[in-house]
Amino acid sequence: MTMALSRADAYSVVMTAVNLILPDATRKISPAAMSRILEIAGLQAKDNGKINAIIATGAHKPDQSKDERARLGIPSDINIHVHDCDSEHREAGGYEFDPVLWESDLNILAGPISFHYLAGFGGGRKLIAPGCASRKTINQLHRQSYNADCSAPAESTGMGNLESNPFHEALSQACDAIDIPNIGICIVDDDIFEGPLHSTHKLACSEYQKRNSFTVKSSGKNTVVEVPHDTDLYQAHKALIAAARVTDNKGRITLKAECPDGLGPGSFSDGLQFSSIDEHAAALNADFSVSLATSLSLRRLANRFCIAIASDSLPFDLLTTIGITKASSPDTEYDLHLPYGAGKLPIISK
Repeated sequence: MTMALSRADAYSVVMTAVNLILPDATRKISPAAMSRILEIAGLQAKDNGKINAIIATGAHKPDQSKDERARLGIPSDINIHVHDCDSEHREAGGYEFDPVLWESDLNILAGPISFHYLAGFGGGRKLIAPGCASRKTINQLHRQSYNADCSAPAESTGMGNLESNPFHEALSQACDAIDIPNIGICIVDDDIFEGPLHSTHKLACSEYQKRNSFTVKSSGKNTVVEVPHDTDLYQAHKALIAAARVTDNKGRITLKAECPDGLGPGSFSDGLQFSSIDEHAAALNADFSVSLATSLSLRRLANRFCIAIASDSLPFDLLTTIGITKASSPDTEYDLHLPYGAGKLPIISK
């Protein structure tokens, strides 16, 4: 099913090149959805236009283009460019972006909607900002998600909220700094929302929230949360954010995540070395980075809750210094069970 706000006027214009901007392996696209995305890109390119696929990696480690082609099922006649946040970038509106974004008549931002623990939702504008931005710009944008001294997330940031969210607003503004027309293709389940970027993203986010929110009668003292796409603690910590919404302060959260890739980026684990939350926050305020901010978020959670992780792959000699322990056995007694990690939004009923 395709839900379009409007059919872009660009369909009547002959394109010489169209950029199809897609998420990296941390975001999944089904073969059915990918087939529809390629069909839409083909309609935009018409007969004479060239389609280039750009993999929006943000600050994640870039994969090889051949691996991305196999993962997404991209035809061999479409060139693939994998963004690298540490390569050369072009300035626009005070931000820095991959120059390939200007090598087209149209940028199509295509990917799934998801909850994001600070920006409210993923997808849409995030495929360019931060997906195709320099490391400097990525840190510059994420700084908007924290308050003045980095002692706490900025007001109105959080899962499922776009209204007055300063981080969401900063991402949208940065995306608009690129003077190339764009449209959005937003995936909710396998339904496609297609049209003007920001209005399409907003509509898709509303639908995603309707389908992926659930209520619980009251907060729990003992919550178990799982991570469906288990990679590292850097990513798995988002499931703890979801669990924190419905767990009593000083309650227990058991995270079922093996984290086969360990902690994650080196700077994330470096942040766990600070002697206190205050010292960590001061360091973040002095030299902001996404990994350092994420490790501070983990520390704050460990300060609020009793967190145990069911994993044999993590360095608990380090994690215990911030109050996170190894789960000794599967937790069979719990008030709440959240099997979808940060993929669904738990809400305490009023």
